[in-house]
Amino acid sequence: MLRRIVLTTMALLFSHWAFADDLDIQLSNKSARFVYAAEVFGGEFGPTDLELGGYFNEDKDKLFHLGLLVRNDTLDNPLSIGIGTRLYYGDVGNHAGQTPAKATVITIGGELLYVPDAFNGFGVGFYYYVAPSVTSFQDADGFTEYGGVVNYAITEQASFYVGYRKIEVEIESGSDIEVDAGLIYGFNLRF
Repeated sequence: MLRRIVLTTMALLFSHWAFADDLDIQLSNKSARFVYAAEVFGGEFGPTDLELGGYFNEDKDKLFHLGLLVRNDTLDNPLSIGIGTRLYYGDVGNHAGQTPAKATVITIGGELLYVPDAFNGFGVGFYYYVAPSVTSFQDADGFTEYGGVVNYAITEQASFYVGYRKIEVEIESGSDIEVDAGLIYGFNLRF
């Protein structure tokens, strides 16, 4: 079953290669994350993106996600809003003193970015994704990822940002695992 989901996702991503939307690279002192998003459906109020991401850190934690996000980018508005869902799979808790755990969670959440014309390319963004215990599987009993960024658009296709990110997995039989918490910097390229 998992193999079918992965193959279907890969087919959707590569079949829309000509309509690729963006590549996002996030780095910190101890981690790296790469997210590729492709527009899979267009709509009256905005596109629907299918995203595929991978997170890695020095503690050998790995977190992968597959997401579907509806955005209002086509509206003439300085506020870009996206809502959707993400399916996460993680191998976390690999730092000394933590209990290793496997987690699969289905989250709901969204993101927003405010870039008014008066700010000359500067913007502020926030995002939040959460999974309660009912949509958390394997060792997980809940999941939260949230963050905020200050963004600067270098061109219409490229932007740089600095921000804060926190990723935490609640574990059924043990202490919660803080996968990441701290400063990040990133680059987003739209093509």
